[in-house]
Amino acid sequence: IDAKEVFLTGTTDSTVLTAYNIYTQMPPASITKILTALVALQSVSDKDLDQEVTLTDDVNIDVADAQVCGFKPGDKMTLRTLLYCMLIYSGNDAANAVASAVSGGDIPAFCDKMNETAAKLGATQTHFVTPNGLDDPDHYTTAYDMAKITQYALKNKKFVEVFDRYQYTSSDGQHQWVKKVIYKSKRDHIDTSMIEGCKSGYTSKAQSTL
Repeated sequence: IDAKEVFLTGTTDSTVLTAYNIYTQMPPASITKILTALVALQSVSDKDLDQEVTLTDDVNIDVADAQVCGFKPGDKMTLRTLLYCMLIYSGNDAANAVASAVSGGDIPAFCDKMNETAAKLGATQTHFVTPNGLDDPDHYTTAYDMAKITQYALKNKKFVEVFDRYQYTSSDGQHQWVKKVIYKSKRDHIDTSMIEGCKSGYTSKAQSTL
């Protein structure tokens, strides 16, 4: 495997299949959004997911080449749609919108909750300062910690429902997103039938994360 850090385990019995450099701190890029989604889903009811959210200036992402859905302040979207956009299309604007909506506009407070959740799970080498994973010196994790976070997230049925989804149409009918990793695999005729869900990420500093 051509990777700097790898931790691969079984999902049911946590048998370690491959592991090296698993405690090395690294920028996670968009796999951050796994924890963002989990914290959001733990913070709201099912009913809240289908209530429209009016997007604020938090959806303005001033980072070159950052992946965005193209949302604008004043747009109205359900929280469910924002979650799907965040995990399927990896929209950084959607991640900010989710964090803002759940925290009453206080994204730093939402990130504090992310760090509290990570610490409770034993992910002690993780510190997140954004809900989207764009590069920041104080935003880091390890392969071991991300495995811990993801294994816990997979116990949440609402999370799995979003994580498993291959494509989704937004609540306003104006957007449709497809999970790029699976789309590219299908295009290259790779059998993806055994894959239940995934989240990838990329920034120039983090490179590819999965």
